[in-house]
Amino acid sequence: MNNFYKLIKTRRFIRSNLRVCLGSSRGTGEVSGNRILSEYGLTVPEIKYHGFSLFSKKHNELIIYKRLSEYCTVKEILSQINHDDGKEILFNVAKDFLLLVNNGIYFSDFHFNNVMINSSGDLCWVDSSVDKIKSKEEMVQKIDKRMKMLREEAMQSNWITQEQWEFFEKDINFSK
Repeated sequence: MNNFYKLIKTRRFIRSNLRVCLGSSRGTGEVSGNRILSEYGLTVPEIKYHGFSLFSKKHNELIIYKRLSEYCTVKEILSQINHDDGKEILFNVAKDFLLLVNNGIYFSDFHFNNVMINSSGDLCWVDSSVDKIKSKEEMVQKIDKRMKMLREEAMQSNWITQEQWEFFEKDINFSK
């Protein structure tokens, strides 16, 4: 199979369906985020189809992507490789993330399962809902909150070393 699909759950029936009608749904945001990330030179999965079904109580949107069979998550690969190779991957993730941040774009669901990597070390960003943020203070707040959450998750599950995390966090904090 060359494609995979993502069903987007209806969170609140009336609100979700209204947002689909107004073009501000979660799926539309992801399609738009994919386009924005691509415009900045980041690799994203190819979207084959985005559609919706009004008045569904379970799922009201569908996105069909081209399968990323040669990729695995950064989280998965970091748990399997040596320390120095992990630093290089984290540096590349931080570089891409900062490219967005420095252009006022915040990847709202940033975590290491939403960044994929292939055997050549090429990154691919998935689940790409983004927010455009004009205020540097708001951006710093959002990054700090996300980093705290990521750090807790990383340290609890032991898929990244303390030293790798500090290396990554130092690179992310460079933008402040």
